[in-house]
Amino acid sequence: MFKINVKSISIFSLILFISLSFLSLFLIPGLQTHYSLRQFLPVDNQLLQRDEKVRQLFQISEAQPFIVTAKIPNNETWFNKKRITDLQHLTEVVGNFPGVINSTSIATVQGAVSSKEGLNIGPLLQSLPIARWEQEVISNPLLSPSLISRDLKTVSLMANIKSLPTHELQALRENLEVTAKATLPFAHIEIGGTPAVQTDVGHLLKTEVRNFVLLGFLACFVVLALVFSNWSPLLIAFIIILCANLIVLAVFAVAGYPFSVLSSTIPILTTVDSVSLIIHTLLRFAEERKAAPLANQADLVVSSLRKMLRPNMIASITTLIGFLSLLSVKVPLIRDYGLTAAMAIAIGWIVTTGMMLPLMYFLKEPKARSWAWSKARWGLYLFRRAGVWAVLIIVVSLGLAVKGQRLSWSAKLFDDLPTNHQVRLSTEAIDRDLGGMIPVDIAIKGKEDQWSSPHELERLNILIEDLRKIPGVG
Repeated sequence: MFKINVKSISIFSLILFISLSFLSLFLIPGLQTHYSLRQFLPVDNQLLQRDEKVRQLFQISEAQPFIVTAKIPNNETWFNKKRITDLQHLTEVVGNFPGVINSTSIATVQGAVSSKEGLNIGPLLQSLPIARWEQEVISNPLLSPSLISRDLKTVSLMANIKSLPTHELQALRENLEVTAKATLPFAHIEIGGTPAVQTDVGHLLKTEVRNFVLLGFLACFVVLALVFSNWSPLLIAFIIILCANLIVLAVFAVAGYPFSVLSSTIPILTTVDSVSLIIHTLLRFAEERKAAPLANQADLVVSSLRKMLRPNMIASITTLIGFLSLLSVKVPLIRDYGLTAAMAIAIGWIVTTGMMLPLMYFLKEPKARSWAWSKARWGLYLFRRAGVWAVLIIVVSLGLAVKGQRLSWSAKLFDDLPTNHQVRLSTEAIDRDLGGMIPVDIAIKGKEDQWSSPHELERLNILIEDLRKIPGVG
């Protein structure tokens, strides 16, 4: 009767977790990646609160624009009627893309030009003779270098977008790149801007998650192969790691927790934690088998799991509490990571504990290698020279602490992308040639009707000229 109960429970447990893992495959595509500057600041940060007030006051969209850059090769410039017409066509097409609020380029920017016939209002370049294009554009700080570089070889097309989910941002970016290359075949096209960084960081996160899981599998299999002499522990670890990671990612997708830069380490965290529980449990079974060579496998499985239930639970809980301590941090990125990591540890323990019974019951029992029973004499060596090792650890720790003072604390948006990544290079080019990418919004509040005074507007213009002279202002 006892054996029938164990078998029934094992079958039910195996079907349950395999079914949950299969269902997770359909839920994981809904997992979103998230990358925003707001992740790095507390919600009650004064800068964020002021920024929100300014955005509401001036109806500024929170979504940063895609920036399409087009560079003319050789010694030619953009000031050619055919090229400007093509740029105008591209700008108008982009403005009609789904998810795009409006688009702007040097070919469509509006302006007022006085002539003998009166005041012409409309696209600025269409209102000017070609001979005056360079003079008027270079002298206007609103046009150069933000819409065209000083050397007149690179133009930018700004596509202001709505707040879109990651997969729609990715589709829009691909559409922008394909359309721009088809419309401007004579120019070198690159896509930059904050949304481009966000989409590529999202893609990078997915790649890193896959790499982390594969490397975790490899490292864990090497450890298991060193400890055990047969293949069943490897198969047990493979099934549990796969199911645990699938269920963890599916839970994040259903709960609405997006993946951030830090969250990419959660799969390897889940893998390492599960393998630790697996090894401890399998070694306990091997010890039970060594003590009772003739005992029934089902009895040893139940005995081993019962004896390891509390130690494994305590090991997972202590790790979980460590990550939950990050909830006291005000930075949303770190706080969310602490919560999701704790959830991953808890789910990993549940999946590992629930699947060990059926897998150990149905598969061949693990066999530990002979060296696993040998005494750890290296520990005695360390204890005999405890003073030397203590001094060495203190010296190394102090050296690393001194070295750590020179850590880079840069918060540049595209530092999370590889050095030679296309979006990083294009964004650096925008900073270098097109006056920068990230704006600093300054709101100046005056008395009623203050800005209708020509004198006050003149003072405002002087302030603007002074700000443009500050190093770092594009």
